[in-house]
Amino acid sequence: MAGISAAAERVSDQAQQGSGLQAVLALPGFRLLWLGQIFSQLADKFYIVLMVFLIAQNWAQTTDISSGPLAEAADLLRQQGVGSNPGLSSGGVGPDAQLITLLTTGIFAANTLPAILLGSLAGVWADRWPKRAVMVASNGLRTLITLAVPFMLLPGPSWLGLSWGYWGLLVITFLESCLTQFFAPAEL
Repeated sequence: MAGISAAAERVSDQAQQGSGLQAVLALPGFRLLWLGQIFSQLADKFYIVLMVFLIAQNWAQTTDISSGPLAEAADLLRQQGVGSNPGLSSGGVGPDAQLITLLTTGIFAANTLPAILLGSLAGVWADRWPKRAVMVASNGLRTLITLAVPFMLLPGPSWLGLSWGYWGLLVITFLESCLTQFFAPAEL
């Protein structure tokens, strides 16, 4: 406890030397935390954009939607006019755009479901555990999981008409979002 109170006194002394933002930016620990949070928030936002880009670049042209569940879903989208553009002569969008819509919906669902299913429980657990340990562990695990993304671009077998890489991206996105449910309450 003596170490904590001594550190608090040092922070208090340093904060009194300046005012407002200048005072906290003078603290090296705060600058590191702030910089880390900036990169973490940017990475979270770019992750979903990257997933949509990977789907559009890697699976939109190579996935066959002429039959099966994807064809039925694409037909339903076409009937409902999802993604239709009145300026197009065909009155709608091509199968590639419909497929991208379907596949990105899977990514968004994998990213959202952990918040619905795990959010409250993860918040309770994160409040009971040391916050720094939760933040470091969840960010470290999120980093390791995300490093598997390039391997999902390798060719491989298909399941339900989709490449194993797409299913891998769904799993990676789901796990990354599960870990985020622990990180978010710990950072507050």
